[in-house]
Amino acid sequence: MDRNKKIVIFILVTLAAIVTALLIYYFFYSSNTGAPTSPTTNPPFGTFPTTNPNTPEGSSNPPLNNNNGSGDNGSGTTNQPSGGGALPGAFKPVLRQITTVPTAGGIIFNNNGTPTIRYIERAKGNVYETDAVSIKANRLSNTTVPQIYEAFWNGTGQSVIARFLKDGDNIQTFDATVAPGTGGQGELRGSFLATNIKNLVVSPSGKQIFYLIDAPSGLVGIAASFDGIKKVQIFDSPLHEWLANWPSENIVSITSKAGSESNGLMMFVDVGTGKQQVILSDMVGLTTLASSDLTKVLYSVSSQKSFATKLFNVANASSLPFTMATLPEKCVWSKIQKSVIYCAVPESLPSGNYPDDWYQGTLSFRDELWKIDTVTGTPTFIINLGDQSRIDFDAINLSLNDKENFLLLTNKNDLNLWEVQLAP
Repeated sequence: MDRNKKIVIFILVTLAAIVTALLIYYFFYSSNTGAPTSPTTNPPFGTFPTTNPNTPEGSSNPPLNNNNGSGDNGSGTTNQPSGGGALPGAFKPVLRQITTVPTAGGIIFNNNGTPTIRYIERAKGNVYETDAVSIKANRLSNTTVPQIYEAFWNGTGQSVIARFLKDGDNIQTFDATVAPGTGGQGELRGSFLATNIKNLVVSPSGKQIFYLIDAPSGLVGIAASFDGIKKVQIFDSPLHEWLANWPSENIVSITSKAGSESNGLMMFVDVGTGKQQVILSDMVGLTTLASSDLTKVLYSVSSQKSFATKLFNVANASSLPFTMATLPEKCVWSKIQKSVIYCAVPESLPSGNYPDDWYQGTLSFRDELWKIDTVTGTPTFIINLGDQSRIDFDAINLSLNDKENFLLLTNKNDLNLWEVQLAP
């Protein structure tokens, strides 16, 4: 190779080395000078997507088992508003969806040491059962009973009272158990109670029922065994519009049906003697929920296109504003801690005629779940039902199991059944 070619090659190699050095400097050093090159497009740290990544695109339904350590918003922090204490201990409440179809009513009970849920599918009336943790539904019956509107279970979850319409407007009330059948699945067998029972509730023990039914004199209230056989009349009224609840084994509470322009009345009725005690009266839009020891009544009254929630002390007949703004129908009293109540609390209150508009479904809520000590007034935030389910969750029909480590509830908007595991 002559001398000129060697010089050209040397020059080219040198130029290539210089260009490579400049490129390395540009890419690896110039970008770390501290001056931003362009605005960031990443979301702020700790935020999470507005749509569930586990949900198919276009669907508003969350996964069937939302077992993501509910109470954690996905960023490692809880959805806890200011002013409320967190639940003590390391356990984070877990929200789980039990059904993806409407249900008529469910129960959570102890089945040989395992917390178990039973429920009735609203459309066909089939009975299902699932472990409260694994959420694997097993159909127990194949008896078709179309359009069951209400279902009430006895204390052991073995018997159910199903209510449905027949021939258009006749209310049928069917007391049944799941009996063994052919093909591996059972069938509902039982007997009918009186036709056109207007309202029915179950005793705290699950062994008795109380129901209201029209009579020539107005309305009567009947206490009976769960199968409806042993019965006695303990209440009568010339008025027809009443609703019952059964807070304590010996006392039924009866409240006039609420209306935003109607004065309401609430009374206790002794199951054994029929003796009546008026608790609240002359309150517009009155709805109520008495504690299991009968010392307190959570109630709401209509108030200027909204409502006010209050706590009534039965012993001294005094009322105080309640810590949270919610309706009694969205709460359940603890039987272990008598002064504690669990409530689904709306994030905000739309303007409306309460409780009428909420009953009729013209407005609904997006709820959080709270635990409130009614002695101290201290609220404890549990979980944001709307955030965790990723839907507008308007909770009703709250119930606790015996140990009170599970809370069963229904979304009023679609009648799907859910649970919140409160403790291990």
